[in-house]
Amino acid sequence: MRPTLQVNDRFVAKMSDFGEPRRGDILIVKNGSNEYVKRLIGLPGDQLELNAGKVLINGSVANYDEMNGLPAEDICDILGSDSVEIMQETLPGAKTPHLVADCGANHLDDVAPVQLGADQYFFLGDNRDLSADSRVPGPLGLGVVSRDRIVGYPLFIYWSDDRVRIGIKINGRQ
Repeated sequence: MRPTLQVNDRFVAKMSDFGEPRRGDILIVKNGSNEYVKRLIGLPGDQLELNAGKVLINGSVANYDEMNGLPAEDICDILGSDSVEIMQETLPGAKTPHLVADCGANHLDDVAPVQLGADQYFFLGDNRDLSADSRVPGPLGLGVVSRDRIVGYPLFIYWSDDRVRIGIKINGRQ
């Protein structure tokens, strides 16, 4: 989930009664015996696709703005890429933008249209090129997620190697 969450960040989460999931929320999703932290992109009834890394929801493309000067030193190291672009993404229908990392062209940048059913949700990681999310079918990724697999709502960071991050709200609707 970098750049939103960093390696070794620890957070407090609400694990019950966190309300109806909303587009743009960061949520905890159960996948077998594992739990993943991902951003909710698609809601029940949405048609979703990715084209060259850009998210389209019901035919509307998310808005992207380059964020120059943000630290992005080792986000793409595992891919052997030394170039990373940090962008501010605003999803159609979402109230607030968030940061995403793009390490360049990737096989996950294009996803054919997916029509979500009445109890289906679509998640993406903020580090799009290194995320086992709804683009990747199980057991390695989340695939499309049913409501009963959404188990928590992260609130704020209580520990980080970067002490400045302690206390930062993860979601905006506490």
